[in-house]
Amino acid sequence: MKQLTAIGTTVYVAVATAGGVFTYLFGAWNKSIQTLLILMAIDWITGLLLAAIHKSPKTQDGGLSSKAGFDGIVKKAGMLVVVMVANLFGALFPDAGGAVLREGTVIVLIVNEGLSIVENLKAMGVPIPNVLMNFIYALKKKKDEPLNPSDESLSDAEAANDENEEEIEPLDLGKDEGNN
Repeated sequence: MKQLTAIGTTVYVAVATAGGVFTYLFGAWNKSIQTLLILMAIDWITGLLLAAIHKSPKTQDGGLSSKAGFDGIVKKAGMLVVVMVANLFGALFPDAGGAVLREGTVIVLIVNEGLSIVENLKAMGVPIPNVLMNFIYALKKKKDEPLNPSDESLSDAEAANDENEEEIEPLDLGKDEGNN
């Protein structure tokens, strides 16, 4: 009985440690990370199914390939590393929106996975409602926009605001002439 308790304690410690390491590396377990992991699995499975019916664009004959499957797993692992990097950077700069960095990264990856799943299903002949396709493409387009738009892309209001700003002379912090 003592041996069973010792094994149980070891399992509890191992699970708690794994959970702590996961949370440290990837951030809190929430709906966004859960959604990403589920969509990653569904994308991999739909990719396998697409290849099983010989319609995959990843191989010459459109069929199953262990190399293409392995490449898919490596890509998914790379995506998790991107989430880890975003989370760790976010932890370094919490005042600069660190949590937003991780969540934004996860959401971009969710959009990519959703688009890939829908494209796989469409290639299999599954009818996809236009409302879903439009939604995913709109999200993809939004995520592809640059963070700092060029001056040409400024709105008229922003451009007018920039033109009306007054120049402010810098303060001269040198010695005051009257206090030598």
